[in-house]
Amino acid sequence: MATSLSHHVDEGDEDEDNRNVYKMDAEPRGICVIINNKDFTKDSSNPMAQELTCRTGTDEDKDRLKSTFEGLKFEVRDFDNLTSTDLIKKIRDIAMENHTPYDCLVVCILSHGSLGNVYGCDGVPVALKDVTFHVKPQNCHSLSGKPKLFFVQACQGKDRQIGYPSLERDTSPMADVELVPNEGDFLLSYSTVPGYESYRNPDRGSTFIYNLTWYLRKYAVREDILHILTRVNNAVASEHHTLDNNHAYKQCPAPLYSLRKKVFFGTGVSSSTFGIESRFAAETTPQVAEADVASKTAAIEKKMGQRQGSTGSQCSRSENEELEPLALDQLKIGMARRYSCLDTSISCRSAVLCEVKVTTGDVPEAETDAAVYITLFGIKGTTLPIELQKGRVGSTRGGTDTLKLQMQDVSPVKKLRVSVDPGDGKKTLWFLDKIEIWNMSTFTETAFYHEDWLGTGKEGAKTWVDIPATERNRKLLEGITYKITVKTSNVNGAGTDSNVFVVLFGVNGDSGELHLKKSEKHRDPFEKGHVDVFTFKNILSLGELYKLRVWHDSKGFGAAWHLSSIEVRDESTSKVYKFCCDCWLPRKDDRKDDLQPLQELTCTQPSGLTGDVVYEIEVKTSVEENSGTVHNGWLVLEGDIATSNIFPLDNTDHNRIFRRGQTNFFTVSSPSLGNLKTCRIGASKREDRPIQIEKGDQARWRCEQVAVTDTSSGIRTTFPCDSWIKVLPLPISGNDGKVCCALRSEETHWAKARNLTPVMYEVAVFTVEVQGGGTDANVSICIYGENGDTGKRPLKKRGRNLFESGNGDKFELEALDLGELTQVHIEHDNSGIAPAWFLDHVVITNMETHSPTFFSCRKWLNEDSNNAQDLRPSRSGSP
Repeated sequence: MATSLSHHVDEGDEDEDNRNVYKMDAEPRGICVIINNKDFTKDSSNPMAQELTCRTGTDEDKDRLKSTFEGLKFEVRDFDNLTSTDLIKKIRDIAMENHTPYDCLVVCILSHGSLGNVYGCDGVPVALKDVTFHVKPQNCHSLSGKPKLFFVQACQGKDRQIGYPSLERDTSPMADVELVPNEGDFLLSYSTVPGYESYRNPDRGSTFIYNLTWYLRKYAVREDILHILTRVNNAVASEHHTLDNNHAYKQCPAPLYSLRKKVFFGTGVSSSTFGIESRFAAETTPQVAEADVASKTAAIEKKMGQRQGSTGSQCSRSENEELEPLALDQLKIGMARRYSCLDTSISCRSAVLCEVKVTTGDVPEAETDAAVYITLFGIKGTTLPIELQKGRVGSTRGGTDTLKLQMQDVSPVKKLRVSVDPGDGKKTLWFLDKIEIWNMSTFTETAFYHEDWLGTGKEGAKTWVDIPATERNRKLLEGITYKITVKTSNVNGAGTDSNVFVVLFGVNGDSGELHLKKSEKHRDPFEKGHVDVFTFKNILSLGELYKLRVWHDSKGFGAAWHLSSIEVRDESTSKVYKFCCDCWLPRKDDRKDDLQPLQELTCTQPSGLTGDVVYEIEVKTSVEENSGTVHNGWLVLEGDIATSNIFPLDNTDHNRIFRRGQTNFFTVSSPSLGNLKTCRIGASKREDRPIQIEKGDQARWRCEQVAVTDTSSGIRTTFPCDSWIKVLPLPISGNDGKVCCALRSEETHWAKARNLTPVMYEVAVFTVEVQGGGTDANVSICIYGENGDTGKRPLKKRGRNLFESGNGDKFELEALDLGELTQVHIEHDNSGIAPAWFLDHVVITNMETHSPTFFSCRKWLNEDSNNAQDLRPSRSGSP
């Protein structure tokens, strides 16, 4: 893909580029407005005005912006110390001008601020949505379809991201906010993540504007604005700021946008247009300047070449101190990009920025010093376990701890798993009241209420719990009963005295570890030819099951076990899922002494093959103004086998659906319809609500999209709608509603898992050759891939002294095909005389494809690291 508009491309590629790039060849390009509020009045009648200090250093920001955008061929207009009224008036006046000769509008605001607000010099807040309102297409027709770029240097709240001479803050209270306009062609580049402070040096100016102007001058010739902002994110987030309390804090910008095309300033612009001989040309390169990175990389490559006997090997992140992950290093909300200066390639994974609020109960001894982990389960899959800040979360009785976390995007979320690891802490019990998660890309909040104890030291308390998501006071999942029937084979020595465990996997996540302890059929379970039944109550509904993990702990005299099959009955639906095994745990192989007594089994008899099919329906309402409705909806599905009955989608005061921007979920059942072709969606009048709205217009609803998942096959079909639908009185006629055709059908992640086959993996673990580098502790590993994970597996061999200094140890384990490996969690139990361990790297090889994946560590696993490390694949292909 082209990174410059000036290089040669084929005619067809050039047409495609032109369609995907905003026109930017007018001279001047457009108007650049710079509003620089430095001095604030001390109005005694306005308490806020008393708190807003002089913004020393902001003139440096203004000068840099003016020089930079003049170099980009903009007509720059700068204004100092505007009151709230003057600020709005100035933007309105500029919006009323004729922008037909121009290709773009840029607005830079330098002031104090809060979430979604900036302050006039009179101390009165101005909502940014009121600023952007005046340049929206309906108010400024000559800017329609043209990019409108806003750069805001101001705080967006009071929280600090923990992470020169004395630094100052552009701070203020929080407020309700529209962070980016719903209309297209907008970019709002905030100097910090919403909810957090932004930092400014009185001598050099703000770190955000400093880096923004530096990278614009350096890369505007050949890169689009979003790539440039990614560089700015990385540079700003790499800096630490020390305030008067001597604590170090970090900042990361937050670019939000609704741009439809790329923005290139480079046509006709060269480095000379920026006046490189000016006083800004000699400025220090930002912290992550390319020259520094190149020299650092070369040094590491040389060191690795000496260690591996190869001077041509590419560097790996592990040979240097691991870079701290960024709080927000994303271009577009919903796609996060993490850059390491030492990586040889860029890895992208879908992620979202979330604000997580953890509330500890206001009861005696409610606080804890244990490590807290959360895992989210949603329609798109499951996140990796996320450790919250130990020593902060849950440390205050009745307190609420707020964190900004970058998470894998599995939304919409259905449940949350919270687990605690007491470790060596003194306060091993915690009273968790609730956790609230605010998705900052969709602006939706999901709450999880527990109001109970977690941890050890109290009867009935557990170290982990699954909590259903609550939206608008409605739980998305309910607790149900599962009955598990285990059949031991009728072969010699088939029984076992070991403890047996299972984990069930379904559409809504997994069940967690279930101990098959007390059989309802036999006092001594798992004997030859026995059928044992176990009942588990109040497990959050897993939906359609697709996989089961079963293992034992190898304790007792007769540990080996020949399992015939396991059946799981969902008591809420009476559906039965069968998982066939017919093998030994562990597999009997004279050549192997490290195979695990664990099997992963796929469902060989999906319940959807008989009886009605359950369809999960997602209906998304548009974000356009007045798109929602208080009336009811209805839906009809048509497949290549049959057409469904009408499914009512009721809107009530207790279950308010079809609100603007909402996605609502419904579960219906029907005889199999086959492959879905169309859906007809409509709206019908509620008896308790009038069908007429203001000005006598008829009520209507704007539906953006419908998605339907056939849970028997795991196929998810999307039906775009994006239409206004009239609300009509009952009864429904054949021509009512909107007919939407299927755009695409795709397998869900759990449908793919049903067809996975077992794969043998070789795990090679290498210990650093250093005095005391080996460990006497018991080591375990969990391998994560795009198709799931292995679960926690012990790494052990009979008669071997493992994990000695300078040694490599190999193990084999079997799991359903994990696909591309994404992460390894490796830990030890801190047992033995010398448990501390200096792990070098891990190599995992798929024995079928013979493809290795390298995970570098070069770190100690000891009490300081909680005896564990999470490792990512090395991009260089070698440790």
